[in-house]
Amino acid sequence: LKLQFLYLIANNSAPRNYPPSRNMMMMPATLRAAALRCRTGVRFASTKAYERTPWVPAKDVAFAAVPGKNGFLPCVSPARELPAKFAKVNELLTRMQTHQKDGTQGLLDLGLLGEAVEKELPLIDVTEEDMADPHLLAALFRDYGLLAAAYSLEPTHVQYQATGKYGEARDVLPASLSEPLHKVSAKLGTFPWLDYNYGLVVYNAVCGAGKDGLHWDDWRCVRMFTGIPSEEAFITVHHSIVASSGEMLTHQEAALAGVARGDKAAVAAALNAHADIVQRVVAALQRMWRASNPKDFLTFRTFQFGQEGNPEIYPRGKITYEMADGTTREGVYRGETGAMDSVVPAVDSFLALEYPRNKLTEYLFDLRRYRPQDHQRYLNWVRGESEGLGLKAFAMEDAACAVAMMRNVEYLRQMRRGHWKLVKAYILKNLGEYAHPVGTGGAPITTWLPNNLGATLEYQQDLVDAVDALVARGEGPAGEDKETFDDLSAKLLMNINQVREEVEHLQPSFTQDQMMVEFQQRDRKAEKAAHA
Repeated sequence: LKLQFLYLIANNSAPRNYPPSRNMMMMPATLRAAALRCRTGVRFASTKAYERTPWVPAKDVAFAAVPGKNGFLPCVSPARELPAKFAKVNELLTRMQTHQKDGTQGLLDLGLLGEAVEKELPLIDVTEEDMADPHLLAALFRDYGLLAAAYSLEPTHVQYQATGKYGEARDVLPASLSEPLHKVSAKLGTFPWLDYNYGLVVYNAVCGAGKDGLHWDDWRCVRMFTGIPSEEAFITVHHSIVASSGEMLTHQEAALAGVARGDKAAVAAALNAHADIVQRVVAALQRMWRASNPKDFLTFRTFQFGQEGNPEIYPRGKITYEMADGTTREGVYRGETGAMDSVVPAVDSFLALEYPRNKLTEYLFDLRRYRPQDHQRYLNWVRGESEGLGLKAFAMEDAACAVAMMRNVEYLRQMRRGHWKLVKAYILKNLGEYAHPVGTGGAPITTWLPNNLGATLEYQQDLVDAVDALVARGEGPAGEDKETFDDLSAKLLMNINQVREEVEHLQPSFTQDQMMVEFQQRDRKAEKAAHA
């Protein structure tokens, strides 16, 4: 760091507006390598003192993270309907869809769901026996969560359809929704509001017989708000991404085991196999463009909002639950968002990617609480193993391993870049003059995703610097690895500049605070500090 600082002064370069990695990119390769050694402490230290902890998935839960099998998908196929005692819930979820199968308008399109819930839905007692089955428990949360979100956000949807602007939501839920939601969410250890895993997406589709689930069309949705093909495809594209997670976790375990043995060839092989899976995930995300029409997205996005970060929709900033005993409870929750998924965070945790400590990454850390408990356990476990064994430092001392890591980070960059492109096309472009640049999870759209993308590029710079150091020692990559390194390192500065320029260009379009100052605070701290 001292070398970096002296170089910047000698060249009259002002570091305050640029990330540390970009400043390092202005240095000669030999100086960058020296600075990197000061920063990382390589050469690689032995991991013999680290005592490994094996990963043991949870038992008797709907979401047990099992490498080589379901990964982050449910352990069994989700139920399509609730048992007979919940028949009215099944019925309302079908009747509420804006587009009915017979061509008529549904309750949400007519603005009549709220009245139907209040008049028709009884308070059904969810018993301990009901909740003893983990898969019925998950289905109960999914269905009551979807119905509660639809009830609350129906006025918002109706006004948006009429005027193109979001109206205020209902911020009080009746006991017939509140009581079951609180019971099942407490049993699951999650929040009583619609989320990504138990709610709208991961527990909300069934894979066709004989299909591997790697294509969006292998899946069929259980519940929807609109019933249109674009909504179903939006959900099932995410399933085709999560379907690769079982294999991905297997390669993570193999790489970590190789580090523990000091087997560079095994680590490089596992990292390359892992990169192939991340590449497949990128390809699955890219199918969103063909599968789901961007112009349709805003017709069902309304129902994904939460109270956090959305004062226009929830002016009181909270949701009130009327309980059966006459009392009320209140909560403030983030809306359903793909950032609650566990696939990309698992890659981040495996690579021990560090994020800058700013307000934007507080969103990232907060979203961890919205994942199934076994997913949270796995993410903590794989990061702990990666840091304890020193995967990153190990890889940076071997050319083949370092380049394999670079492949992983490049596909992670492509994933984040692809997500950012989708946001611009599906949300920002279609909002037009009505600027509501807030994600469903409550984060500022124009800086949240680029903030995470910036951290990915900074990690890639560390790897470039490490390979430069190996080249200086005569231990650089050869053959295809050299070609890969030359290609990725040449593109890095362009990618960094592109992200910053796009974010700066978007800021004048919006009156709401997009935390640009926070985005520019790119100093990184250890991930463990974030937990603290």
